[in-house]
Amino acid sequence: MKKQFTQLLGCFTVFVLAFSLVGFQEVNAQQMISGTVVDEAGIPIPGANVLVEGTSTGSVSDFDGNFTISTSPTDVLIISYVGYVTQKVSVGNQTNIKIALAEDAAQLDEVVVVGYGTQKRSDITGAISSVSPKDFAEQPIAIASDALQGRSPGVQVSNSSGAPGSVAVVRIRGANSITNNSSPLYVIDGVLGASFTALNPADIQSIEILKDASASGLYGARGSNGVIIVTTKRGKSDTPVIEFNSLLTTQYLPNSIGKLSAAQHAEIVNSSSGTTEFSPAEIEAFRTNGGTDWEDEIYREGSDALLQNHNLSISGRSEKIDYYISGNKVNNLGILENSNYEREAVRANINFEASDKLRMGFYINYSDELAKNIGNTSSLFNPTAAAILYSPTVPAYGDDGRPTHTGRFSGIATSPTAIAFGRNDNIYTDNTTFNFNLNWDIVENVSYTFTGARRIQHSSNRFFKDDLADLQAPQAFVNENEFQQYQHTHIVEYKNTFNEDHRLSLKGVFEETWAESFSSRATGTGLTNLDRSYFNLALADTYTISSGESESGIRSYVARVEYAFKDKYLLTSTVRQDQSSKFQNKFSNATFPSVAIGWRVSEESFLSDSNVINNLKLRASWGETGNEGVGAYSSFPSLVTGIGSIVDGSTIIFGVGPGGLTNNDLKWETTAQLDLGFDIGFFNNRFTASFDYYKKNTTDVLLTVTPPTYIGGITELLNAGEIENKGFEAMLEGTIIDNEDFQWDAAFNFSTNKATAISLGKDEFIFPAGGNFSGSNGIGTKIEVGGEIGNILGYISDGVWGTDETAEASVFGAVPGDSKYRDVSGPSGVPDGAITSDDITTIGNGAPDFIWGFNNTVSYKNFTLNLFVQSMVGHDILNINRALTNGTGGDSSRTSIDQLNAWTTDNQNTTIPALTSTYQQQPEDSRYVEDGTFIRLKNISLAYNLPKSILESTFIDSVRLSLSGQNLLTITDYEGYDPEVNAGGGSNVFLGYDTGVYPNPKSVTFGLNVKF
Repeated sequence: MKKQFTQLLGCFTVFVLAFSLVGFQEVNAQQMISGTVVDEAGIPIPGANVLVEGTSTGSVSDFDGNFTISTSPTDVLIISYVGYVTQKVSVGNQTNIKIALAEDAAQLDEVVVVGYGTQKRSDITGAISSVSPKDFAEQPIAIASDALQGRSPGVQVSNSSGAPGSVAVVRIRGANSITNNSSPLYVIDGVLGASFTALNPADIQSIEILKDASASGLYGARGSNGVIIVTTKRGKSDTPVIEFNSLLTTQYLPNSIGKLSAAQHAEIVNSSSGTTEFSPAEIEAFRTNGGTDWEDEIYREGSDALLQNHNLSISGRSEKIDYYISGNKVNNLGILENSNYEREAVRANINFEASDKLRMGFYINYSDELAKNIGNTSSLFNPTAAAILYSPTVPAYGDDGRPTHTGRFSGIATSPTAIAFGRNDNIYTDNTTFNFNLNWDIVENVSYTFTGARRIQHSSNRFFKDDLADLQAPQAFVNENEFQQYQHTHIVEYKNTFNEDHRLSLKGVFEETWAESFSSRATGTGLTNLDRSYFNLALADTYTISSGESESGIRSYVARVEYAFKDKYLLTSTVRQDQSSKFQNKFSNATFPSVAIGWRVSEESFLSDSNVINNLKLRASWGETGNEGVGAYSSFPSLVTGIGSIVDGSTIIFGVGPGGLTNNDLKWETTAQLDLGFDIGFFNNRFTASFDYYKKNTTDVLLTVTPPTYIGGITELLNAGEIENKGFEAMLEGTIIDNEDFQWDAAFNFSTNKATAISLGKDEFIFPAGGNFSGSNGIGTKIEVGGEIGNILGYISDGVWGTDETAEASVFGAVPGDSKYRDVSGPSGVPDGAITSDDITTIGNGAPDFIWGFNNTVSYKNFTLNLFVQSMVGHDILNINRALTNGTGGDSSRTSIDQLNAWTTDNQNTTIPALTSTYQQQPEDSRYVEDGTFIRLKNISLAYNLPKSILESTFIDSVRLSLSGQNLLTITDYEGYDPEVNAGGGSNVFLGYDTGVYPNPKSVTFGLNVKF
């Protein structure tokens, strides 16, 4: 079926290309017509652009608003002027045309989705950012999260892995929790918690990002991490519109890591080991014949790393019905051998009017995804890390043609090719969402809206590794998960205007959602038939089976008031109460209030006549939101199997034991947020800006702690602590140039966030679980009261001991040429003349000081150029791979080019320890903490729209060709593959670690868009 689907899209592409090149016939006879452009009051508008649609023929109105232009009767004129609504006029038999342009208040009065309804932008009192398809139209996007990156202040989107199909980490105004989920709530067409990864970006009509408590407070217990509301497309045209979009992308490794040649590595190994591991003849042979370039062995580029993204849709509307139906196919081979991502998705959105007062809609979306070998990014046992660490003296394949398993002085135990080709980690995911909505105008000013939804997700993780992938026995497992979510939402709203000055909206919401899941897992170890992979787990020496289920639900009540006086003074207030099954007794209920006020200063008499400032609004909001992001039974006692106990002095008997303690007092995390901001528009909103300051404090932070060992070595979940996030946001947008043939639109956003631990309950500091990255000493991170979140711990390097420091070095058991670590402290809290764990301290922080994005779109006649720049500034990265290749991983992993600058008595001005050093180096060494600041050309594209005159004799409405590049230029001092990746993935606290994570590729994309 997949093959047939791909073939169909391929044939359709050829079909479209053929017709897009059909020759054009002679156009109708040209004639000169005249016209006048005026405003709604009949006042002439000088400088208005008049353009024949689909051509470069144009004119500009003079001081009296008059213009002349050469046209034919079939032409359509496009009349535009900054601050006014663009109009289209058919020429027909007219020889003199008068066009009255209306003021464009769209940017001020456009309807914005705000949760459980809409608001005019001019009435919004909260902090809401919008992203529309035009913002990312020039960038080829296969994963929806890429549409958010760098486009909205306060929203940090990090591609912590460049693996195909990998999920970006999204944080809105920082992470509110330490160990719990800090991802935003996604609401797609009213469905809470819908899959953002499975969403086809081509289906997106609008994205609204709710950032402050007033905006996200509508979602109460689910809104503490912010809310991202997505509205998908509907049919708009009175005639059917068929649109086909095809993107073909070739991908490339972003850069190459400097490594020693095989001969150099052999010489280094001989020097560092003090023995002749490689003979002079072997070294000379390496020098003559070369060794193995592991990057060449495991990475593929160009057409071998092809990403295909094809979309086909049909949409339209009649008097009572509108429809949008689409299909999507993505196949991303990725730059790493034996990795890929596939997605097939279909969507149908159908709306109809049953009567003047009753409207209904039915939406269905299905997606089928396969992600292959995109995980295991925090371990050295992944091909990316192994390619840096493995000895170039080892051949990639043995005499039997199979990947090399191990080799002499090969560093880590398994070769990159063995890891890349010796395992298959396939994750199959099916998502189906049904959504029915109804809107009924009960009586004048009173309406009722119902949304009923069901989401079904089935995922199957099928894993297999052979006898070469690592040092363990061949293993396979199959992990099946079934998830279902149900939702019904009821909204009653009253809207009215009194005496023209008072606008009031009262809204009440009742909502229930509940979810149930079932999982099962079967694992076989010591497989006897490797050809069967995970298809017959019974063919194993040992196997284990497990299963489980869970259920949870939330019941919610919402009351909201929106009031405006003379369109100048605005008030919004919300109260939401949630009841969760995850908490016991009185703490299962929580109430979350919020309030916001706004003042439209531009409507005051002293500013309303300004020719410069047409919009100025001051905003302030405060409110509380919650987070119940814990397991379904986290507050209840649990039992676990597989607990071993020695009963007769030697025999271990396995049974059932306690897994976690009960906590009757466990309750919600609560985030209180203050937001102060203002919006301003100049010259009829030709230029706009928004500025916000926020401060949010999360109390009753949920932490997993370990009670005293006599209780049984189990864990307990507690409310203990407070986290503060505060920062500043700015958004600047404008049309810099707007004339007949040339237009330049630009948008710049900037944001900061600082996360601090205000309280940790009874403790002054904690060491969160995790952070035991492969190749490190597992020091992890430390959170201290008053300290920032994201600290990187380790030893401070003061260089290398010199020959003039022999006596001082001996105190620490070191000799000249050894690493010189700072004696920070000892058991008594003062330096003690020894380098121990007491000397571990903060050596960096993985959180950026600020982030920014700059998007530029320049149009000239039928050409469009887009440049999108994205940046993170001030974050540190512990480059563990660089540490390991410089000796912390042992002599065999000395593959770094830095080793050529190792300390000798003649080369003491260096930070690289002597090759003969036997002194233990530390991976968590400040020497390997690097500045991760980068400025990246995220996208550059050039598009061309074929002239209408070429397409007049065909049934094709438009053809757009584009050529673009992604990540082509990254300015950074970081020495790893990619300064954006992070081995901590979506962790809130483990930031800035690189253990050889799958890098984000460079790419070049050819695009074709055809509308019929």
